[in-house]
Order: sequence, then C-alpha cells, then structure tokens
Amino acid sequence: MELTFLPPAESGWRGPGAPRKEVPPHIVQMLAYARDSGQVGRIDVTGDTDEDVAEAINALRAGARHMKHRIQIQRDRQKQEIRFRIGEALT
Repeated sequence: MELTFLPPAESGWRGPGAPRKEVPPHIVQMLAYARDSGQVGRIDVTGDTDEDVAEAINALRAGARHMKHRIQIQRDRQKQEIRFRIGEALT
C-alpha cells in the first residue's frame, strides 16, 4: 500500500451525490430558446421506447439544472409527445 497526498483537483475527489450528467449542446440550445422566447417546446416521441422517453426527460432536467432554471415537463401518452417550458431562475 502506498500513501500519497494530492491537491483535490488532481485526486479525483468528488462532492456528495452522483457526478453531474453531461448535457448535449443541442439540449442546452433548445432550453435556451424556450427560456428566451417564452414558448413551450414539444418533442414528438412516436415510436420511441419508454426508456428513450425517460432518457429525454432526464436530459431536459439536467439541462435545466445546468442553466440554473426551473423546468416543467408534461408527458402526453395519447398524443405521443413531451412538452416542456422553462420557469424562473433557481436561487
């Protein structure tokens, strides 16, 4: 066994909880547009699996956290779509 001391940035130490999810740039762009325009985004999920839809919802939530804004998400199973809108900034 070998003991070494390193600065936190080099040690691999992370804070509590899981590491932050990487948010694809196109998700951030979609959310920024919804925030800036005040419009509701709508994603057609016809033919997608439940796992794919859950992953899309998780990406939207992670993107909103990244932007430090609240998000409201609705899943409409009859119309096969996800709707989202960005709310106020998190404090």
